[in-house]
Amino acid sequence: MDSTPVAPVEVEVVLKAAAPAPVAIELEVVSVKVTKAGHDLSKHLSQFVQAIEDALANGWQVTDGLTILNAAMAELVPCIGNLKHLAPERAANPEAFYTGLLLGLRGLIK
Repeated sequence: MDSTPVAPVEVEVVLKAAAPAPVAIELEVVSVKVTKAGHDLSKHLSQFVQAIEDALANGWQVTDGLTILNAAMAELVPCIGNLKHLAPERAANPEAFYTGLLLGLRGLIK
């Protein structure tokens, strides 16, 4: 197990209402600390799922679909190399780790 210390990464999050709500919603900008490997992995997983959706948007077109998926996989590969950092990051700061995972996945919910 790699014992290299992992520095947290600061990410600024702005929460926005998806549609006008009947009740006024007050928004606040908050800053949270997240772990880098966990946040990067979840962002790229979210992008990969979005790429699958894009590839299937007009039915499966092999040429177009494979091009989209290959590009998405290329973006995901560097994160796979960082998988070894996930367990130490989680052990060092569980709150920052899980916050990073959730923030990276927020793009999946529309």
